[in-house]
Amino acid sequence: MTTATGPIQAPLRAAWPEGFAAFTLPHLGVVLASLLGLGALLWLGRWTAARGHEGRTAAIIGHLGACVWSAMMYRQIVVPDPTEPGAWHDRLPLQICDWLSLIGPLYLITGRRWMATLLWCVGVGLSTQAFVTPIVRHGPVYPRFWEFWAFHWLVVFPPIYAVVVRGYRPWWRDFRLAVAVMLGYTLLVMPINVRFGANFAFLGDSSAGAPTLADVLGPWPARVPVIIALAMAAMALTVAPWSVLRARRARRVP
Repeated sequence: MTTATGPIQAPLRAAWPEGFAAFTLPHLGVVLASLLGLGALLWLGRWTAARGHEGRTAAIIGHLGACVWSAMMYRQIVVPDPTEPGAWHDRLPLQICDWLSLIGPLYLITGRRWMATLLWCVGVGLSTQAFVTPIVRHGPVYPRFWEFWAFHWLVVFPPIYAVVVRGYRPWWRDFRLAVAVMLGYTLLVMPINVRFGANFAFLGDSSAGAPTLADVLGPWPARVPVIIALAMAAMALTVAPWSVLRARRARRVP
């Protein structure tokens, strides 16, 4: 791994690890910090909702999130990362979290239901895997570390906020919308994966650079339909509990 340089990175290098791996103490620390951040966001949302200005506060947070997203996307597309060399297509904003992390702030600003649906079904259903098996290899001294986690915070925090603070509840029609969007997304990225050897949505014939669930699903391309089926099942699991709760409540009504 390339050694970090610069007036800020040099002193940090002595205190923070340069590398990052799943199932280590730094990984546990990030997960705990993420839970604390999520808890603070939910508390703020409930507190402002009780005082009648939740929408304004969420919009401010959403605008800040959109600014963070813009800065990270500029760096990803325009400014090459010397610590993570790769092909040109690796900088395209076509990973699931690349575009969902923009929808997250936009949802906080607008409150659109279809945004909450995509964030809940796809973000919670699929992107939460990043907190279990993160593929980032750089430690806190590198910008890439913070970008990776910020992308996933912008994806996962807003839909949980939608459920806890704004009362969002998914229906099976929401699941169908999410499936349609993801099938369209798959049709978009698969030709790029095949033609250029990319690995968008983990559907390509290449490794993510760190162990992931896709690595144990067999060789490519046979694992592609398995990954798609598992993704559909994971999204269905984000809706099924709500459907069960509604059915139970309906049975209690005399």
